[in-house]
Amino acid sequence: MIKKLIPLLLLVVTAVLAGEPMKKDMVLYRHEGRYSAFPSLFKGEGDQLWVGFGWNTTRSHYGKAAGGERGSISLYSPDGGETWLRKGKDEGYKDRPAQLASLTCRDGTRVSIGPIMHEVLPGEKKNELVQRGIAVKEWKAGHISASYRVRMYRTLPGEKRATKTIVKLPHFASMGGFGFGVVLPDDTILKPVYGLKAIDDPATRSWVLRSTNKGKTWDLIDTAYNGVNGFNESDLLALPGGRILCMIRAYGGKQTDVQPREQGWLWQSHSDDGGKTWTGLHRTDIWGYPPTLLLLENGDILCSYGYRRGPFGIRACFSHDGGKTWDVENEIILRADALPDGPGRGKGSIGDLGYPRSVQLSDGTIFTVYYITLGDGVTHIAATKWSLDYRGPADLARGPAAIPGPDPSLPPELITGEGNTVELRYGLMQTFIPVKPQIKMIAVRISKESLRPDLTHTHGLRVVVRKPNEKTWWTKFLSESGTLKPDEVKAGWNAFVFKKPVEVTPGETYAFTLYNNDFIGGKETRLKDGLTGDHRWYVNGGKPFGSHNYPNGSRDPQVEQDLAFKVYAEEGPLPTDPVE
Repeated sequence: MIKKLIPLLLLVVTAVLAGEPMKKDMVLYRHEGRYSAFPSLFKGEGDQLWVGFGWNTTRSHYGKAAGGERGSISLYSPDGGETWLRKGKDEGYKDRPAQLASLTCRDGTRVSIGPIMHEVLPGEKKNELVQRGIAVKEWKAGHISASYRVRMYRTLPGEKRATKTIVKLPHFASMGGFGFGVVLPDDTILKPVYGLKAIDDPATRSWVLRSTNKGKTWDLIDTAYNGVNGFNESDLLALPGGRILCMIRAYGGKQTDVQPREQGWLWQSHSDDGGKTWTGLHRTDIWGYPPTLLLLENGDILCSYGYRRGPFGIRACFSHDGGKTWDVENEIILRADALPDGPGRGKGSIGDLGYPRSVQLSDGTIFTVYYITLGDGVTHIAATKWSLDYRGPADLARGPAAIPGPDPSLPPELITGEGNTVELRYGLMQTFIPVKPQIKMIAVRISKESLRPDLTHTHGLRVVVRKPNEKTWWTKFLSESGTLKPDEVKAGWNAFVFKKPVEVTPGETYAFTLYNNDFIGGKETRLKDGLTGDHRWYVNGGKPFGSHNYPNGSRDPQVEQDLAFKVYAEEGPLPTDPVE
């Protein structure tokens, strides 16, 4: 008898009514102290499902390079996701067949290939790699990391163990992997990857690794590159007629000027010659990322993707004509409830979600697995089982209609956010819409509760401004203000002045984050892990940061907020309204 994992798997049924669209949301794995993300999904015979994912305690996408504890977990469902068993813990767990997790040829040759992402290397190797044109990331612990090698595991027919090799390819500066890949009827193998060909390239590109001899040799072929958009994570789908679709995530290139409103859309290209050449690169009307593709039994194509703007969640879209067009007006909204309340150990950010993968079950329903961060801030693995006629809340905007338009009439002091109220996205983050092409000063009001006299005051503050759609702790920012030293921070309004005006686009939405600086020992050092230590900034009516309640004080626009801000095009006098 199969045992149900009640503590591990919390099943929430949101709609199961006979004759009506069906959707079930379920939690597959959630741990308060672990950041769990990037699930895989495989379907075997009789609706058997396998889900695998990794976890860490540093809330990082850099794996071993970021330090902390880490591990991986495998789950098995014998009945299309209704019950789940964990490897090494539950009786009845069944190992995933090797051919499911490999690119398998007709004679049984199995290939697993991809870049060694964020490989940890000694710091003294930096100069050698840089001279070779390899992109390197330095870490405070003294080591470096780089993603510059591609590894393949290859198992020939009759062999029990795979042979591991480092694949020889043309030079590239960095490479990442995402999509599973496809094996064509003639045993041509295609694996999607992305990265920088050269360190000074203006934008990243999407590639496929292509082999026509069952993995003996490989070519590296562009699927998307225009020197402007930063093409990266992509997924492939081989259609019955021979065409191969490639759906691609894109953002602004690092040295290009892609307008914020043009970022976040999915792009698409295709190949009609077995992946040798790729044409038809164009931007679709689907907003979201990254994508995965699934060919349904009725011939339609399903594209699933994360939705990293309000309302944050998971969405999907159908194509009824082989990928020529996408039915964005009837976009499926699977989840629209992602809202964390702060960073920290095992915590995520508001945009930290997605990477969905979908399969179709024998009854025609779809099973989609993903990771998501809700109001408690714990990033976890979840899934949704849904019927093909499910569309989601009718009152939420879909497709291009969901794109907020710029509003140049907004006053420069407007406090913006969800519902046009103050909205601390996570940590001490706010959003604003400028009406002039530059910002010289941001005023931030801090409540008296934030200045506890019984705490030794060792943390100063500064403000950083981020580009639109870059609202996570680890992204680059446009500019940073001067730092207020500990004895300069006061209850009430504080002026954060930028030495050089920040150039912005009127009408677009930007974000700023209030960062702390540790002045212990007289040395200024930014604390990456949020506002912690012997001084805590208090928000939410005096409750300490990280107490698992919404950090913006209140979601009612009529209720006074603990922290507010105003944006100025020029340096000017601070507001005079009192602080309660």
